[in-house]
Amino acid sequence: MQPTSPSKTVVPLPAWRAERRVARRLQPHEVPWIRHVRPLAGDTARLVNISSGGILLETTARLQPGRRSTILIVDAENRSIQAEAEVVRTELVSVGPNGELVYQSALRFPEGLELPVQIDSDVPSVAEPLPHFVSRIAGPLSGEWLTAEGARSATLSNLTQTGCCVRTDEGLGLDQFAMIRVQFGPDRALLLSGTVVAVDEEVGCLLRFEDLSASTAAALKAELLTLAAQAPRDLTAVFGVGTVRESESGDRVVVEWQASGREGSDPAA
Repeated sequence: MQPTSPSKTVVPLPAWRAERRVARRLQPHEVPWIRHVRPLAGDTARLVNISSGGILLETTARLQPGRRSTILIVDAENRSIQAEAEVVRTELVSVGPNGELVYQSALRFPEGLELPVQIDSDVPSVAEPLPHFVSRIAGPLSGEWLTAEGARSATLSNLTQTGCCVRTDEGLGLDQFAMIRVQFGPDRALLLSGTVVAVDEEVGCLLRFEDLSASTAAALKAELLTLAAQAPRDLTAVFGVGTVRESESGDRVVVEWQASGREGSDPAA
């Protein structure tokens, strides 16, 4: 499936989506009682934001729209909050550290969720380094797709050390080998090669880097760290890691956060 231009047809928002906008979305640092966690089983999940109306998370599990889910959050004192949810949409966003596909899923709470919001003074400073967490740059970044016929303009997003999303005028095919030149500055560019592992109408194609030399990999890491230092700190990696697993009955998905101490490594890194 090749990327297509977005439809210009105006589609009215479903009523629940219009209502959901009324609920304030809390960022991870606003719910500090959802701590750094260690997954017990299933796919890992990162909290992007949460409100009384729904939750946005990233996970290696491809959650199908319409699928019923259970959201379970356990705080540091083993008190639990549970809510029934429904998967609204799932989008492919990036390649994980080990080459796995990462999806972003939005789930809604049909009956709402009461959140005990307490701003904790123990929240880490945004200036604290997070050496264990992989940087991902949302972009967009300018680049070129190099072909035998010449260079073609490309737009890159969700850039990590292992891959990125690429959008071009003609699009790239599944399993196609590609070489992309990424422009990081007037005099700084990197040539990155890899294979297309997925094609999505919304984001273009997902390129997984392969055969990068040690010097290129090191230079890419340095550029990512530089860009990350210039952008607002994303505290998702600190507070929002959980698990996604099937229920015992197999009729729903269970998303769970289990509180633990702040020390330790990110299981998704």
